Amino acid sequence: MYKILFIALIGILVYSCDSDEGVRSYVEEISSADQKVPAPEKEMSSEASVLEWVAPEEWVEKKGSGIRLTTFIIEPGENKGICTVVGLNGDGGGIQANIQRWMGQLNLLSSSIDDIIGFISKQKKFKTSGGFPARFIDFTSLSDFPDEMSMLVSIITLPKETIFIKVMEKKVFLLQNRKDFFSFSKSFKFGSQQDFNRK
Repeated sequence: MYKILFIALIGILVYSCDSDEGVRSYVEEISSADQKVPAPEKEMSSEASVLEWVAPEEWVEKKGSGIRLTTFIIEPGENKGICTVVGLNGDGGGIQANIQRWMGQLNLLSSSIDDIIGFISKQKKFKTSGGFPARFIDFTSLSDFPDEMSMLVSIITLPKETIFIKVMEKKVFLLQNRKDFFSFSKSFKFGSQQDFNRK
């Protein structure tokens, strides 16, 4: 009797193992805490995306990326410099804070807040061809020697963004290219195409 029951149980177990009905599948549930949330994409500059400008023929343009809209290599003769164009939201940190930071880059850290404010008040204000208010910041007056590093910066105020055009090089190089730099800065305006128009 017991022998028959034992054989029957063995038969049932073997049938269960061979049957497809014994195969089970499951879907793993992942809690929200385990899920990786993708980082938000960096918002593209809506105003800067329709800007256009006119650069000097001697300047060689390189592709921009991120907040850097474009880069130019300035090569008059044997000398070389780099002009960068950067777009930032809002006021880009403010003119005073930026000038203080640039003075630090030029090792002019001894400048007091009053000196910085006085320096800003002497810098040229202008409007671009597109009617944007702008300021031309010329640091060459703060350098004593032709071979000292200095800087030219134009700050262009758009309705929602600020454009920073900058060249950091030796004073003698900046003086030679100051006129072209200012003309380039003054050429900025809104274009009609949703892309960077370069001439």
